[in-house]
Amino acid sequence: RLCLQHSVLLAAIPALFLGLSPVHWHSGSIAEVYALNLFLITLTLLLVFRKNTRTNLKLLFFVAGISLGNHLSLVLFIPAFFFFFRELKQPKFLINEGLFILVLLAGLYLYLPLRAVTFPRFNWGQPFNWDNFIWLVSGAEFTGRMFRGGFLAIIGRLVEVSILFFT
Repeated sequence: RLCLQHSVLLAAIPALFLGLSPVHWHSGSIAEVYALNLFLITLTLLLVFRKNTRTNLKLLFFVAGISLGNHLSLVLFIPAFFFFFRELKQPKFLINEGLFILVLLAGLYLYLPLRAVTFPRFNWGQPFNWDNFIWLVSGAEFTGRMFRGGFLAIIGRLVEVSILFFT
């Protein structure tokens, strides 16, 4: 069994990598969704590695649900969470209860169509119908920018981001 809670080295490496990363600091200082997103993801990761009591697990699911309601980038951690839950020695009902909390809070996105039908002044994406809601939540507006230019352009952008991480 891999014991992640007692290894200082396993804790120090990602903490230093994240804490000293210029990209992390730049994203955290932009006055958009990223500062809150970085805070919630960091808090979620902190709760993952705390002692697995009933209260901590509920808090973990609560914070993860709020984080998903703020920004969908937490879905990138799903493989790590599967590994984490496989190692847990908690009753199944507790995990199901936590997943219910997570889904409920990730449901904050349901506020978007409810608010959109009142036609507020700022109504980004106008998510009052299913197509507009999916367009807004999935970030479809940005998918053309993410994968444009083909495979070599994507590799070039990955190299640029990697350089940013270490400079």
